[in-house]
Amino acid sequence: DCEQKCECVLANTRNCEAETGKCVCKPDWGGVHCETQCPMGTFGEQCQFSCTCMNNSSCDPETGECVCSRGWTGFECREPCPQGFYGLGCKEKCPTSLHGNATCDHITGEYKCRPGYMGLMCEHPCPVGSYGPQCSLKCNCFHGAECSHITGQCQCVPGWTGSNCNEPCPDNYYGSNCAFQCKCSNKSKCRKNDGTCICDPGFMGARCEDLCPEGFYGTHCMELCNCKSDKFVCHAAHGCVCRSNFKGTNCDIPIIAGPETIRAEET
Repeated sequence: DCEQKCECVLANTRNCEAETGKCVCKPDWGGVHCETQCPMGTFGEQCQFSCTCMNNSSCDPETGECVCSRGWTGFECREPCPQGFYGLGCKEKCPTSLHGNATCDHITGEYKCRPGYMGLMCEHPCPVGSYGPQCSLKCNCFHGAECSHITGQCQCVPGWTGSNCNEPCPDNYYGSNCAFQCKCSNKSKCRKNDGTCICDPGFMGARCEDLCPEGFYGTHCMELCNCKSDKFVCHAAHGCVCRSNFKGTNCDIPIIAGPETIRAEET
């Protein structure tokens, strides 16, 4: 509707673009408004001073004050236009959005999807495994973790931690964010995901607090002792072993701890 007025220095301008309002300067002139003959990034009577303006902005040829390019504002043109505005001087108001997941480009005023969304109306979140602007970034999460379709931050499943969910919970901890401490007895460890105690051979119970029943041994106390004679005893972890002070295949050789035995062993 040609509502916006071109802000070019007419004497130095070849033309003003009808769609964007961009000033197309005559030869030897430059700057956002075709206001300077100094090379980009300089100002002063002899262009002897350096500009500190950012984002392709120019500076006043006399004072050095920043003349921000389209879509930028602030002392050094570091800040994008406030939400809802765009263009030169951030004076143009964005059209009304039909969906909350769309955002107005601070330079052109065109609507685009916010990071994490896609579709004609920006109504769909990114497909699984992608995130960010235009859903163009690939997630880097492991062990079944999901990533935020907006930021890409990994959401670890119970039992895993780390920025990429590639580190198991430390010993003695389990669950979501490894926030829970194991409660297992007799130096047993617990499963990283749900805290279930994994008993060492010879122990049983929800917390591995009980020895195997008489006559049983091993992992989960599932093995049955069937010792050859009463010279053996059933060890909860190892099964049939010799009674104290006996040795040998049949546990029938007494162990005599005396001076003569010690001298014999030394020789």
